Amino acid sequence: MKIAVLGATGGVGRQIVRHALADGHKVSAAVRDPAKLRTEHEGLTVVRADALDAASLTEVVDGADAVLSGMGQAGRHDPLKPASTSARAATEAMAATGARRIVVVSAAPLNRSGPVSRGSRAGSCCPGCGWRSKSCTRISN
Repeated sequence: MKIAVLGATGGVGRQIVRHALADGHKVSAAVRDPAKLRTEHEGLTVVRADALDAASLTEVVDGADAVLSGMGQAGRHDPLKPASTSARAATEAMAATGARRIVVVSAAPLNRSGPVSRGSRAGSCCPGCGWRSKSCTRISN
């Protein structure tokens, strides 16, 4: 399976990459700074991309069987809202390339007006994706 990973240099993203590679998947990792992803593996392709920009993610999600996002944010009041903004950008890139599955793993608050909102479906932002979001009230290590 080919998996596109957003937020691959963060805590959650690094774990997604590590486990996906260990399970034998091909991984395309979207990173702002390739030097921060210190993983080398024959199944890993590192792509410099802006996870908040759909056009920048097109190369990463093209041909992916699934997109996994470990994007978080600096705090509740982070003005960029990277968790929800990157989910919207990813679904737009998915719609352009035909990718159909996305999993967003984040402890960040959900943006009720974005594509990843409690109980929402992705119909308007990713026609044909057919996913639903699920939020957890508490995530702990």
